[in-house]
Amino acid sequence: MEDHDNMDYFYQQVLQKDVSRRIQVGQDLVDYLNDSQRSQDVEQDKARLDKTIDELTGWVNASNFKVSRKSPHVIYRCSGRGTLQRSVVPGGLVVT
Repeated sequence: MEDHDNMDYFYQQVLQKDVSRRIQVGQDLVDYLNDSQRSQDVEQDKARLDKTIDELTGWVNASNFKVSRKSPHVIYRCSGRGTLQRSVVPGGLVVT
């Protein structure tokens, strides 16, 4: 397990404003969530996942096209692992 294989790391990375970092961390987060062996802490720290999703919703309105385009995919992948009653509809809108 790598040092950055936990939701605390990804939450801190999602808070970053750097566009190139957001693009990379978005893909890293999806890869992390897709690997159930690496992401076991997600099931134990639902509050951290919820906060991460909340921050990711701000990416939808990002001025960078790549970040805003990537955000619905990342949010969708996160919401499948969380306790939130949210749906991502076409266009990236998050409905609670």
